[in-house]
Amino acid sequence: MKIFIRKIKDKFKNIKLDIWNIYIINTDIFWRLFSQKNITLSSIKGASLIHIKKAPGPYIIAADPYFISEKIILFESIARGNGNGCIFKYDLSTERYFKLDLDNSLHYSFPRSFKYNGNTYLTFECHNIKGVCIYLVEDLLSLKLKKVSTDFSSEDKKYRIIDPIIKEEKDGLELRCSCLESQNREQLVFFADNHRADLKFKLKKRIILSDCIQEIKGKTMRSAGGELVYQNKDYLPMQMHRDSYGDGVWLFQEKRRHIDQEETVIKVIDRSSERCCFGPHTINYSPNREYIALDLCFKDIQLFYLKIYWLLIKYFSRVTRLIING
Repeated sequence: MKIFIRKIKDKFKNIKLDIWNIYIINTDIFWRLFSQKNITLSSIKGASLIHIKKAPGPYIIAADPYFISEKIILFESIARGNGNGCIFKYDLSTERYFKLDLDNSLHYSFPRSFKYNGNTYLTFECHNIKGVCIYLVEDLLSLKLKKVSTDFSSEDKKYRIIDPIIKEEKDGLELRCSCLESQNREQLVFFADNHRADLKFKLKKRIILSDCIQEIKGKTMRSAGGELVYQNKDYLPMQMHRDSYGDGVWLFQEKRRHIDQEETVIKVIDRSSERCCFGPHTINYSPNREYIALDLCFKDIQLFYLKIYWLLIKYFSRVTRLIING
């Protein structure tokens, strides 16, 4: 069995995958391209000020960019060996990479931060486990982290959460995400009261895609970053897809209703993409909103084969454990 697994690894180790990259461009230029429906890989490359590639070493892709400060970006790079997402810090000044100290057996993506009671926290998608994944930043310079658990009765623990976004509101924290249980076909909105010492989220509403909008009928939606301002209006960016991952980003303007209402109608504003291209699938402002970071890539059949490789490795690893323990 070990010899077979080694042969599989040797077969796939030379696959080169530097197809998903991060680009940083001026905000005004991005919105000009957006209004022209010209968010393509070639136009973004041409306007890009900074291009961030995959982390050095046995990793593929650079995706899910997020500014934790004006000069520091967090992003996901996938470990070639097992397909798990790892989170890296990239210093725009020194062009140096630093891998965050997280559990290597879990898959992490979609890094974000929020401030609460004078502290800075990081959140990640980690759908291997149920509940929102939160870390306290004990040291901002080195990004020393401490795992934070929500209350045992917190309602986020019922779901395997996808692309969580937490922001501080007047009376507490709002958590917006999708989940594997609903197959990414709705957005969940939770709220945690700030009068409690611990974090206890309660599900307040579900945002469900309206089937009356023909362009998005049958598609799934996931968060694509924080709120964006376009033509003096606030929008929620969503990554939409039906047949492939990362069909592009749509902007939605939520029609506000009562906070406890089960369904909220949302309206599609615009969308731009390229048939031969994945993405953009995450878009975030820099803190001063002067720049936008986003990720794009060409479709590559090698990624399909690498996914098969990861599935085979996981399958035969389970079989090996069963034989050893049996």
